[in-house]
Amino acid sequence: MLRSTPAAGRCRRRRWPRAISFLRTISNRFYKRWCAHGILKGIRGPHGGYKRGREHKRITAEDILRATNSAEDVDAPPLPASVPVNNVVRPVLIEAERTFSAALGQINVEDMAKRAEALK
Repeated sequence: MLRSTPAAGRCRRRRWPRAISFLRTISNRFYKRWCAHGILKGIRGPHGGYKRGREHKRITAEDILRATNSAEDVDAPPLPASVPVNNVVRPVLIEAERTFSAALGQINVEDMAKRAEALK
């Protein structure tokens, strides 16, 4: 079932009982990226935490993937410039990314939650 109340950090600690600082650092980076892209909303205060930034039907797997990878794309090494790369490899990769993004855009958080419920 999808929550409507904020999920506090202690909920994450229960899920990762042996969480080390590395895992906390990584999870915080993801939460910050997801907040920056409107997927999550940070709630401050004693009952704070994170909640969905918009309706779950409007959050797609593509949104999550793009937000997660947004900072890493800047650090990725560019493809070397050459005729085969520019005329063959780059167009194929662009088309593959469009196809993959279109498929991910059809999957929303509600669909994933229903699949998770079916596994219980």
